[in-house]
Amino acid sequence: MIYLNKEDKVPLYMQIYEQVKTEILNGTLREGQTLTGSRGLAKTLNISRNTVDNAYSQLLAEGYVESRKGIGYIVTKLSELDAFKNKAPQNVIKKQLINVEQGVIYDLTNSSYTSDLFPKRMWKRYTLEALEMLEKEAKISVYHNKQGELYLRQNLLRYLERIRGVHCVEDQIIVTCGIQQSLDYICKILLS
Repeated sequence: MIYLNKEDKVPLYMQIYEQVKTEILNGTLREGQTLTGSRGLAKTLNISRNTVDNAYSQLLAEGYVESRKGIGYIVTKLSELDAFKNKAPQNVIKKQLINVEQGVIYDLTNSSYTSDLFPKRMWKRYTLEALEMLEKEAKISVYHNKQGELYLRQNLLRYLERIRGVHCVEDQIIVTCGIQQSLDYICKILLS
């Protein structure tokens, strides 16, 4: 999750560069993961695409990512020495989170209109990928893990870490059929 302070004297591209680099070094962004496209990130952060391109170019120059035609920027494998030497201390990360200006960044209430924030293309791509993973049609009709498919929860975990700043493990994620089932589970937990 990238936070920009437009009042800061540090250029915006450096703020993006530092935060993405920190996520690579602390393992939030893992080897082989694709960075958000420059157009999409620029739109999300409400900044110029050139600013994002400058940040990505710096990451490329320092070997944190590599460029692949038709795919974008991919996180590269760091040597253990580089990862240990450059690992960002946790208090630096906490400082970045605390320095966010007061105010609402995302309105997550039921009345909010956030369909533009939902990654529709990614959702479609991952849905098709998950369906292709099924070896037989019979797998669709059998009962799976009560928390939801492990592969789906692992990908949701990475997405939640990157976009929403949520740090958890797969076992803390429960995939439900909708708000009604979610509320039912919450009520049962609170009752006990």
